[in-house]
Amino acid sequence: MYLTLSTLTLLFLGLIYAFSMFAAPMCATFGLEKADVALTFNIMMIAFCVGATIGSQLEKVIGVRWSIVLSGTLFFIGFAGTGFFAHNQLFVVYLLYGVCAGTGVGMGYNTIAATTNQWFPDKVGFSSGVLMMGFGVSALIIGNISVGFIASLGLLTVFARLASSSPWSSPSSAQPCSSVRPPTSSPSWHPSRRRGGRRRSRRQGRRA
Repeated sequence: MYLTLSTLTLLFLGLIYAFSMFAAPMCATFGLEKADVALTFNIMMIAFCVGATIGSQLEKVIGVRWSIVLSGTLFFIGFAGTGFFAHNQLFVVYLLYGVCAGTGVGMGYNTIAATTNQWFPDKVGFSSGVLMMGFGVSALIIGNISVGFIASLGLLTVFARLASSSPWSSPSSAQPCSSVRPPTSSPSWHPSRRRGGRRRSRRQGRRA
């Protein structure tokens, strides 16, 4: 359950990588130049790295749940704000889509990945791969679906509906990740002991 919810949350947060699909509609809707709008992706990537760094420290102060909720809030502000306030305002695109959304996604990805992997201490590579897959295919799945609705609904409506996905996707991931302590959080847990316990059980089964 933890891996599924975390992957679904990252599926929405990874939508910022669909910027190349939204660039042309944003230019047409907001009356901006494509060359100027292209800088948003660079700003977003810088904000993503900064957000991941901040999130790793902020999680220790406010906890996993509120770190993920804060991430979803910044994602909401980034997309909804861009849709409502970016008309002929390039700075708004930089600030909201680039900085706010980028920072929120960085915080969310770092917190969700680090917390979810604790539930799979013997399969960290597998869980990390599944999470990265959900984050990476977001542009392919949700991005293409969203772009397909722009012609009929308009960019503002599409951005507003994408932003509205964060209030339910982020808390749904935050609740299970923070309500129960993962096995690796126990002071008595150690991977060698777990493997040793499995070996002993196998030997006992063979003797029986």
